[in-house]
Amino acid sequence: MTNWTTIPDSNLDAGKPIRSIDGKALRDNPIAIAEGSTGAPKITNNAFTDNTINGSKLVDSSVSTSKLSDEVVTADSLGDITYPVGSIALCWSSSTSSINYGSTVAGTSLYMLDMSLLFTGGGNNTINSKKSGSLINVGTWKALNNCVYIGSGEIPAGLFVRVS
Repeated sequence: MTNWTTIPDSNLDAGKPIRSIDGKALRDNPIAIAEGSTGAPKITNNAFTDNTINGSKLVDSSVSTSKLSDEVVTADSLGDITYPVGSIALCWSSSTSSINYGSTVAGTSLYMLDMSLLFTGGGNNTINSKKSGSLINVGTWKALNNCVYIGSGEIPAGLFVRVS
């Protein structure tokens, strides 16, 4: 790791020659900042443009829990996710009628599908009896398949994408 060197302003006064030790510090200090060397200024969130770092640049344990802010979604808080526009979710609806492909549905009537539920006969995309899973509760969602309501005890379910 490159060492950080503090250069006194007096060493860089106008008209003064740069000492070689200060020239090396001017060369090495940006590297020390990037490496997070002791004493070097730290790169903060404001230095990054929104959406410039993606998951492919992160590896397990690259960011410790102590470095996460309250605004970061962790695996433990996925129940509180806000589902940004473009999110895709496998859901069931509290509707008592079928939902056709391309129809829009309010998030207030959609629930995350509990994967322990079983689909019933013939590819009708219905779920028998048990209704569970967390309420989506935000935005407008579009059905990506026909979600059929057959009757008592069955609920329309399918894949939905958030459109607003």
